[in-house]
Amino acid sequence: MSWSSSFINSLSSPSKSVEYALRFIGYSNDYFIGSAKTIRNSGMINIGSAEVVIDNARITPQIWSVNFGGFSIQINGDLRPLDTSAFRKGAIAELHMRRDRKFPELIAIGQLRSLSGGRGVWNLEFGGLISALTSRLSTKKNELSFFYNAGKTALVTTNFNYSSDTRLYLSDITIFERDTNYYGLISVTDSSGVSANYKWSTKTTTIAPAGYLQITHTLVWPSMTDLKVLAINDVVVSVARLNGRPDFIFNRMLMSTGNATQGPFDDYPKSWGAGINFDPSLINSQSMSYYYDAWKTTSGSFEVQLLFSEPATSGIRSVINSFLSMGMFPVLCQGRIEWRVAQDPANAFRIDAKITDKDIYSIESHQIYSTSQPVVFGKSSILTSTAGGTKNTSSRETSNVRGLPAKNENLRDHRYLYRIDSPAQSAKATVDLGRLNVWDLNTYEELVISCSERFAGLAAGDIVAITSSYIYGFNEGSGKSYLSKRAMILGIRWRPSASRCIITLGIV
Repeated sequence: MSWSSSFINSLSSPSKSVEYALRFIGYSNDYFIGSAKTIRNSGMINIGSAEVVIDNARITPQIWSVNFGGFSIQINGDLRPLDTSAFRKGAIAELHMRRDRKFPELIAIGQLRSLSGGRGVWNLEFGGLISALTSRLSTKKNELSFFYNAGKTALVTTNFNYSSDTRLYLSDITIFERDTNYYGLISVTDSSGVSANYKWSTKTTTIAPAGYLQITHTLVWPSMTDLKVLAINDVVVSVARLNGRPDFIFNRMLMSTGNATQGPFDDYPKSWGAGINFDPSLINSQSMSYYYDAWKTTSGSFEVQLLFSEPATSGIRSVINSFLSMGMFPVLCQGRIEWRVAQDPANAFRIDAKITDKDIYSIESHQIYSTSQPVVFGKSSILTSTAGGTKNTSSRETSNVRGLPAKNENLRDHRYLYRIDSPAQSAKATVDLGRLNVWDLNTYEELVISCSERFAGLAAGDIVAITSSYIYGFNEGSGKSYLSKRAMILGIRWRPSASRCIITLGIV
């Protein structure tokens, strides 16, 4: 569910009453700060009248970096009599807004970064939720890293020959984990130093922690070695294998507890999940299915494979950075986690909103050539592979570069990112190039406008059409201005007390 229609309609109302509630998420098995405290507009401690500022995700085209923003708010009152664990650094909180005394809606979620002030007036600064996931949201010192069992080793305890027995007996099977939807992966090395990847389906304990893995295949991409025989004391490494649609992988990392108790995406091992109790409705699955049309392949499913043979020291960022190379990223939109991708505005699958002069209060800035774009390229390419290891390059190019400074080629290596089959990697590359190449081969304008807050429900990656009698770029003819000019949203800052949204737009 997104915001209610009454809430959305109130964003266009010339007058309104606004109330807030700040809810700190309570304890879980891993997370021991937050205390489930809720702060409202009344009571011993309450939301202040100071301005609330919400910064949603901000993306930079071509390099596809992302800043996940955050929010700030003021509270009034004496903190000392309260359970101050709610205000521990790193606590996760939701900000809810009620307009005109109707049902409140979630408008922001973030991690407490700073608490400052005095004399009963306190300013709280929250970083964006996704920025918080540089580690698991756990207070257990040995379980802070995502995939904290990845890279751990066990020894073969019985000589293994895949041709005669598919059971691989190991000194410790507790370290091996897999997605319940897909097979698990291990890396094996024999006494001669030859390494390969095996996939496994189940694990069985004999005398704890020892047991065996049921091996189902010995030649698994990206390994090209078919090593079928192992000896006692050969080394086996635990590998975390994430397979599936990028948006679903992210959802599972956010929601998984290891107990399958937190909605349909709670199906990863505990060490692969964030470690905190979120409401499953935080994931807007309906929206994700809808926006899949912007990046799906003509056949099969757009799936990736990510392998971690050691803990992810950058947390969920390690995964998101891989997705960013494809121009894909999560956003918080209308209080829910959604998924967006870079688009070619001219060929976008839909227009999310129309902006006209009556919506625009002021032009904050207009860069005909965005300073965030260091170069343009003559060729936009993606490197892929076949299952047999043959390299392929898919490209879009122009005979003459369209600005300076320029470089010959922007080459993205997705051989070890795209799933190798269903469909082939080259099919996925074709789809991605159709979205990315315009941002590689062309300059783009960066327009920042102050608008009505009715656009607060949009997010980075959405496409808008601008019609204005006084805004124009170099592509408009003499005396002409923007007429249904398509642009992609790069970021939104929402200031509810001023009834304003500051929208940053990219225009190819």
